[in-house]
Amino acid sequence: AWHSLSAVRDSMDQDGFDTATLANSLDKALEQLDRIREEDIRLLSHRLHPSIVRVSALAGLRSLQEFYESTVPVALDIGSEIEAREPAGASHIPESIRLAVHRVADAALANVVKHAGATECVIHWDYDRENERLMLSITDDGQGFAPDARAPSGLGLVTIRDYVDAIGGNLSVTSFPGEGTG
Repeated sequence: AWHSLSAVRDSMDQDGFDTATLANSLDKALEQLDRIREEDIRLLSHRLHPSIVRVSALAGLRSLQEFYESTVPVALDIGSEIEAREPAGASHIPESIRLAVHRVADAALANVVKHAGATECVIHWDYDRENERLMLSITDDGQGFAPDARAPSGLGLVTIRDYVDAIGGNLSVTSFPGEGTG
């Protein structure tokens, strides 16, 4: 849209610019802006606060699986304890935790797509009855990295840590060059 509007502005500076061409160019720019408003901003707002987690975190994870599948195959491995806590159309898990699970998984999958070069990824979510805690893991078969040898260059792991800290959780990252990340 910016390029289209710049071209319109440039054509206005020329002698004898054609108003029909100008109107056509403005119409195209308006269509681009409308598409951005309708598609990109709506998608972004849903990703910032995904209403699907009001139903269940599992529904949110399935939504993320569908979103990222076009880039890397994503398998869901959901434990029976989670399925019992999130029956169809409901959830017995607090919404703040469901939202954190969704955001952590989204950020982790974005990291897989951006950095890992993975051919597959697995989201595993279960409940550890003995320790009374939810456990979420995202693993990939990508290139991995040496966590201690590399300062984070982006916000991915920092953001994940913030989400986990906000709900009083624990985060561990296991990765070795050439062996993927978990």
